[in-house]
Amino acid sequence: MLLTIPAGEELLHAESNLSLFDQQGKLQVCTVDKDGRYFMYSGGKKLGPFQTAQQAANRLSGDTESYDYDNEEGPGNDAYAEEFVQLTTEGLLFLKVMGKRYGPFEQIKDLYRSPDGKRFFALVGSDVDENDDGLTDFKIISNVHSEVLLEGEPYDLRIDQQVTMAVVVSKCEIRSDEQQESMTEYNTKMEKIMARLQEGDEMSLEQLAQMGKELEGLEQESGYASVEFKVYTADGKHFGPFTSDNWNMQNPGFGSNSKGRWYMLADGKLYINGKAAMNFDNAELSGFWWSGTGNNYALATYDELVFSNGERYPYPLQFKVKEENGQTVLKWLVLEQERKFVVYQKKL
Repeated sequence: MLLTIPAGEELLHAESNLSLFDQQGKLQVCTVDKDGRYFMYSGGKKLGPFQTAQQAANRLSGDTESYDYDNEEGPGNDAYAEEFVQLTTEGLLFLKVMGKRYGPFEQIKDLYRSPDGKRFFALVGSDVDENDDGLTDFKIISNVHSEVLLEGEPYDLRIDQQVTMAVVVSKCEIRSDEQQESMTEYNTKMEKIMARLQEGDEMSLEQLAQMGKELEGLEQESGYASVEFKVYTADGKHFGPFTSDNWNMQNPGFGSNSKGRWYMLADGKLYINGKAAMNFDNAELSGFWWSGTGNNYALATYDELVFSNGERYPYPLQFKVKEENGQTVLKWLVLEQERKFVVYQKKL
């Protein structure tokens, strides 16, 4: 128990949430009583009364602590580093990394190198397509695995801290053969129009209007595609398809650098390394933490705090992860009965 707000005072959430803790871990909250007087509690001491909430909030310690709810994900992305990426006069890209040249590519979305300089993973795209559908083909390449061809449009490549493995989610639009033919024809005609415009070819308003009608008709014929997601790892595994609404640039995420495990939330299920582990009501993650060994974990949705052993708690006010005596400890602050600030902790 850190603090119990006295009877007759009410917590001001907005002012208190400027910083519930300072760097010394002292609780800092602001209250108001029935007479309109404001108070600030800091490190167990009661300050005030103040005439305004702003005066009370001004007494907050400036040495506030920042909370990083996500694990580090590894070295920076070198996809735009001239040291490794070469652009030809034809507009093609080559990768020159770890003494070898790769390419040509139309796109280099991501490039990550291991801290020891022995491994790399890259997400690259090319317009060369066996189906000649005008779409970019993407693949994962590395110097430790065979290339992995992806289906659909991938999000960012995700790597662990030591760059020992990589994973990516790819968005796939599913159309019938007739819809796909219309989409291919649409892309082809659009490319021809853009090429003519770039070459300075003048077209009359009537010609542009006619092309616009043709493109509009083809776009309608292609119809609305259903969307599904697939997950690919750099060592050749793939999972899915999934129909989750939760995919974004941050999912899936990685965990412990010692175990190289990764997680994702799809269709209301939490997956650890591609295996279903827990069920949720289509929740979204707001935080995820691994133990130092990578065997256990905790996660927060916007409703609750959940541990890998199945224990669940109401969503807290704040999280804090620390290493104590070689173990990972998660601490969280809750407000009980609208008056009592309580800190709980649990080893992962």
